[in-house]
Amino acid sequence: MLICAEFLLLNTLADGRPICRGNELHIPLAGAALGELASRGLVGVDPAGRLRCSGGSSSGDPLLDLALRHFAARRGRKASGRLDRLGRTMLPGVQERLAAEGVGRVEPSGFLRPRRVQVAPLARQALVQRLADVARGVAAADLHTGSLLGLLSTTRQLDRFIQPALAGMTTKQLRRRAEEIASADASCAAATRAVSNARKAAAAASVAVAAATFGAAN
Repeated sequence: MLICAEFLLLNTLADGRPICRGNELHIPLAGAALGELASRGLVGVDPAGRLRCSGGSSSGDPLLDLALRHFAARRGRKASGRLDRLGRTMLPGVQERLAAEGVGRVEPSGFLRPRRVQVAPLARQALVQRLADVARGVAAADLHTGSLLGLLSTTRQLDRFIQPALAGMTTKQLRRRAEEIASADASCAAATRAVSNARKAAAAASVAVAAATFGAAN
């Protein structure tokens, strides 16, 4: 399963409600694709946070190829730029991927209800336990678990994804441990930094819009 599909699985509660919505979901979905492409040597991020591409035209997966075209078009620019837009474009395909993997069922949109996916609770629970085991040090980290822990460390709702008690830690300790695990792998670290920077930029933009709106109203 792709890392972006695993993130969406983690983000979806048993009743179909998402933990993160909007940019809080779209940005890490795109970041997951960045990390996976980087691990395959198709995309890289230089020390200044700018994208570099190997010139490869296909990853062999249509969802990753969508992301690859996005990053290739932005070669030389900040990796964190436009991750929200890419994630929003990827979301329907990631939902379909969960269904294809047999761990989700896509529900069409309705009146005042966006399209969403119902996931298999046992599949989500198994993934959460796997991440908790890696955080506790009783299981080895790999590209998938390292990337997911790194992406989760950037969210303000980490304890809704993984209960800290499951890993035998406080939320602060779990976040620090997740960051440590992600930083040990170059691909995971690059994706985590890009997502963190994109989140900060989105938050700053929201504050600026709110301030401008308030100023105009007064």
